[in-house]
Amino acid sequence: MILILGKSGSGKTFITSHLEQKGLKRSISCTTRPMRPMEKNLVDYEFISREEFERRLAAGEFIEYKYFRGNYYGTPKKNVETSDLILSGGEISPEIVPYIECTYYIDTPLTIRYNGMLIRKSSDEELFDRIHGENGLFLFDNQAKIFFSDHTKDITDIIYQSIKDKDLVKAKSFRDFLAYCVDTYKQSEHDNESQLLQFLNYEEYALRKMYLEGKLTRDEYDEQISRFLFNHHYPFQQQKEHFDIELDGKPIHCKKLVKERT
Repeated sequence: MILILGKSGSGKTFITSHLEQKGLKRSISCTTRPMRPMEKNLVDYEFISREEFERRLAAGEFIEYKYFRGNYYGTPKKNVETSDLILSGGEISPEIVPYIECTYYIDTPLTIRYNGMLIRKSSDEELFDRIHGENGLFLFDNQAKIFFSDHTKDITDIIYQSIKDKDLVKAKSFRDFLAYCVDTYKQSEHDNESQLLQFLNYEEYALRKMYLEGKLTRDEYDEQISRFLFNHHYPFQQQKEHFDIELDGKPIHCKKLVKERT
């Protein structure tokens, strides 16, 4: 099974749907959250009631599940035996890892992802929470094939051909990809963007850099974020578990992404 990873707005759902049209079968997860506009049952998710999810859970029908913001999400056991693709925008459950033949990561610049999500009429607060929360994801050393997408062209055919040719030997260390992102980051390139985007782009860069340097600690995170906010003259107050920040004239509750060591 091919694991397709990507952050919100990266285009992974669009790409996966086109791969399905070419005959590949995608694992469809179950969820208890309400269906959003434009979503379809058994296409985006299998939307089921909380009672039905808990019944299936008790029956051992899920290989993995999570409870997020008041809703369940789960992968049926039968899917890992019958699917070609599995899609994820978050951390990968250890239970699924043995079934993964190769990981494909869709990399799309944060600013492009943000603008695409903005078209969906998400609020600034919702966009910040989603992108900010994902800035701390995908920090690992595993092998992966990286596909760059700026939404100007469809890269589905390239990915499809890679899968059909079993082009798995060209997978590279994800750590090398993170190092490339850190090396090519230029803060000045974001000077004309909104304060919210400037902050989110820097936070993604800072977390990747801390990970690569072995400094992914709460103290280092606090230092990096505080310094950025101070240098840019953004009003902020640091609390124990979050920052209260004013970005583009709006108050932002910024949860600290790195946990304190216990």
